[in-house]
Amino acid sequence: MYGSLKRIRPLLTAVILHTVKKQEKTKLKVLFIGGTGVISSACSALCAERGFDLWLLNRGKSFRPPPKGAKVIRADIRKTSEVRSALDRLDFDAVVDWVAFDVVHVKNVVKRDALKILS
Repeated sequence: MYGSLKRIRPLLTAVILHTVKKQEKTKLKVLFIGGTGVISSACSALCAERGFDLWLLNRGKSFRPPPKGAKVIRADIRKTSEVRSALDRLDFDAVVDWVAFDVVHVKNVVKRDALKILS
């Protein structure tokens, strides 16, 4: 499972350790949009192993199971009303979007974040 993580593991580990130090004794609550893909499943497993409060928002169509302890929210990130409903009243310390594959997807993420800040 960790083969796809070899290149980014040092960077991911550094970010995780830095974030954990900043959080001190509290458990970091992280949302992965996706989280069961080739690379993201390895990162999900690593976060779960490290004791993060890991949440995965995805459509539930991957053959890869989520790691033990992860909470799964079923929604399609491309359907705004589904996502709003699924994430209502949830708050996260960090969000990682594993499914922003092109410029349109990234613009939608920026727009969504801007709307959240303004509301």
